[in-house]
Amino acid sequence: MPGRAPSIRRFRFISGIAARLAAALALLALPWCAAAQDLFQVYREAQSYDAVFAAARHSLEAGRERLPQGRALLLPTLNLSGQASRTRTEVDSRDPAIAPSFTRYPESGSYTLTFTQPLFRYQNWIQYEQAGHQVRQAEAVFGQAYQDLIVRVAQAYFDVLAAQDTLMLLRRPGDRGAERPGE
Repeated sequence: MPGRAPSIRRFRFISGIAARLAAALALLALPWCAAAQDLFQVYREAQSYDAVFAAARHSLEAGRERLPQGRALLLPTLNLSGQASRTRTEVDSRDPAIAPSFTRYPESGSYTLTFTQPLFRYQNWIQYEQAGHQVRQAEAVFGQAYQDLIVRVAQAYFDVLAAQDTLMLLRRPGDRGAERPGE
């Protein structure tokens, strides 16, 4: 469209298969050139230090926890409760021959174990199914962040290489552009 600037992230919509194929081809080319090895090393470091990628990774972990939470809604509930009591009873007698004085400590305790399994709760089944969809969504978002990291690292890496080449070209002795008048 006229008037619109081209998108900076034109590779964002590359399909997952094409991006994986490109990554696989790049990995196969690693032994052939030293620059690709450096790019791979930069990419590995970016996986460790990039805040956007770390947030996506943690979001994936949180998303994967939805499935066990949804499954827990379908499982039985086991509840154990206990109660203990101890009282002190003192009786002072005025005439020990008729009724002696005594002190007692009666103790009582009880435990209750309750096992509950609902036969059918439709909303729990729906939540469990939604949890499966949420896990797949979290994995898709992470895959997108993974591909975005590859593109960002490669773009930054090649921008640095281009800047280094430009700098080397400008610093070459004997170039007309490298020498200034009066030097």
